[in-house]
Amino acid sequence: MYAGSFKVALALLALSQLLFCQKSEPTPLFTKGVFPLVMRPADFAAHPKTGAAMQSSTDCAPCHETAYRNWQASRHRVALTNELYRESHEREPSPWCVNCHAPLRLSGSDSKPYREEEGVSCLVCHVREGKILVKKLPQTSAGGSRVTHAGPAHSYSVDNRLGDERFCEGCHEFNFPTAATAMREGHALHYTDQPMQSTVSEYRSSAFYGNVTCSGCHLFPYTPDSHTFPGGHAIDRLKKDLRVEVARVSPGRIALKLFASGVGHSLPTGDLFRTLRVRIIDPASKLAEEIELRHYFEPIAGAANSTTLPLKRRVREETLPPPQADYISMREFTVTWPASADRVVTELYIDYLNHMSTITTRLPPHMTRPLIKRETHRLAPARGADAKG
Repeated sequence: MYAGSFKVALALLALSQLLFCQKSEPTPLFTKGVFPLVMRPADFAAHPKTGAAMQSSTDCAPCHETAYRNWQASRHRVALTNELYRESHEREPSPWCVNCHAPLRLSGSDSKPYREEEGVSCLVCHVREGKILVKKLPQTSAGGSRVTHAGPAHSYSVDNRLGDERFCEGCHEFNFPTAATAMREGHALHYTDQPMQSTVSEYRSSAFYGNVTCSGCHLFPYTPDSHTFPGGHAIDRLKKDLRVEVARVSPGRIALKLFASGVGHSLPTGDLFRTLRVRIIDPASKLAEEIELRHYFEPIAGAANSTTLPLKRRVREETLPPPQADYISMREFTVTWPASADRVVTELYIDYLNHMSTITTRLPPHMTRPLIKRETHRLAPARGADAKG
């Protein structure tokens, strides 16, 4: 009888330890799409005024109006619902893509995104285990766009990863999965050693690393632009940050320089098929040259059913590189040009789809390949024997 009671006691102890470990295990921030972010009812933070569970970003709006309004207009909000993503996902409906584009799930409904219309929401970044996740405790009173209150508005969890690139890394830095597991998630998904998106690594190799954080360029905390998250779809920002210069270098040639100012990683970055495209128009208004800046990949033969190989691998980089000491990156190209022409027209585009998808897409060109800027550059007169060429 004693032995039986002892076994029962051991079983109860083991069960209590298991329950304790499950309860106390910290919820991960992000997992590079391997797992979704599963929320139990107790994981939702309580509203500071009503005490009700805050189950949507709209619950944050009354006290954080600026951040909420800017987030609503951001790509984060439409991460799962924008037309470019939806069309791409129809072609390759991998669940691990959804785990970054709409990470939240309700416990017991792990296969269905929670509030998919909110994409990467306030809850995704700032709610863990019933607390508001912050990089440091907020001030109790301040001016500007900060929330002013006499005491803590929420129960907070401080994590200094929110202050640097480690927080972004969970969705903006990952490798190709193996070909055989690319349509899976969780323990069934296996990554290779071949980079697929490397924005954070690019940032760490730039002059910005240790000086300006990701949030310094994309979050704008405590300003009217708070939580705007500008990126590759912010055409007005690209128009400001990108500059094209053209100069004659010989009677029959011109040099084109493309500059990026204040961009803390390669450009383009992120999706492997993004391309910066420079079109050079001749005096007869015809396309004379087209330059593509992008990551170049190639398929791997025999990898379709491999448990170890990715479907593609990088072969070279033709992007604007991460900036160094002056925070400016540049690429230069030399183009044949008639000596008699005294000007050149350039058009700068960004492609969001790969070449084949651009041809077959049902979406309009202004959505898949928007024009960033079109400029006319005057050239110095040609000199030398070929000046009349």
